[in-house]
Amino acid sequence: MNLEDHLGDIICKARTAANASAEDAAAAAGLTVDEFSALEETGKSARRPNFRSLAAKVGLHGGKLEGIANGWLPQNRDLGLWRELRPITTAGTSFKVNCYLVWDEVTREAALFDTGFDAQPIFDLIDRNKLQLKHLFITHTHADHIAALEPIRSREDGVTYVVGNWPEDAPSVAVVGDAIFAGSMGGAKQLADLAKQKIRDQIFSLPPDTLICPGHGPVTTLREEKANNPFF
Repeated sequence: MNLEDHLGDIICKARTAANASAEDAAAAAGLTVDEFSALEETGKSARRPNFRSLAAKVGLHGGKLEGIANGWLPQNRDLGLWRELRPITTAGTSFKVNCYLVWDEVTREAALFDTGFDAQPIFDLIDRNKLQLKHLFITHTHADHIAALEPIRSREDGVTYVVGNWPEDAPSVAVVGDAIFAGSMGGAKQLADLAKQKIRDQIFSLPPDTLICPGHGPVTTLREEKANNPFF
């Protein structure tokens, strides 16, 4: 699975948060304004930018930004380690969104994190595994994360509580919505500094092997994000 944000998306988010003009960022990158605009739009550039200088201008980590440009992806994870944890990806008209279903192997009681666009894949997984959906968590109320909320609530009588009791040898899991993606973060714009601090305080304080389950793009781990996410 590709990253949710390509190189240009990451640069554009950071530049907007830093209140840096495209002209200044282009100059730092050693590109013309047209070349820089194409880089932000497509994530590609005919000439290699000066990533260190550009990163310093827009508040990113130069080495990690260059890693993104060189094709970094999080390692593929064998989710069997977490046993009954299932990502479900559904598509809207122009993009995809993830939700996550987890359940107890013995009681068959399940918890759903967000709903995605389409309830049917969730229902199929519930029915195929003979589950009872008892708990429904919403990370935030963007339309793509709650689009299937009503059909799920009408079919399943869910309540909310904190899920625990992962297999003893499985690392912790954090379902993070749009707070952080593999190699990027949500578009906080004027509140970017606050968003970064919240991520540092509430997510980066978790154990390093924590599985990060974002609302878009591939799953990752906290260790990988600390080493490779150019926003940190």
